[in-house]
Amino acid sequence: MNRTRVDDLHNEWMKDPKYRREYKALDEEFSLTAAMIEARSRASTLRRYARATGSLLRISFEPAHGTN
Repeated sequence: MNRTRVDDLHNEWMKDPKYRREYKALDEEFSLTAAMIEARSRASTLRRYARATGSLLRISFEPAHGTN
């Protein structure tokens, strides 16, 4: 059975101007998603490090000064 790879489909679809335009319009969302995945990966690593060192890991989001 021949399988189609997602990368191959994407490369083919990128030849279509409408697809390419819509894909590029989502660039900001893709960047945010990638950053969230990276942050989660680092948090998992930090959690393992904390456990190995007998420490408690605390991560929080706090408002930046001067922003609403």
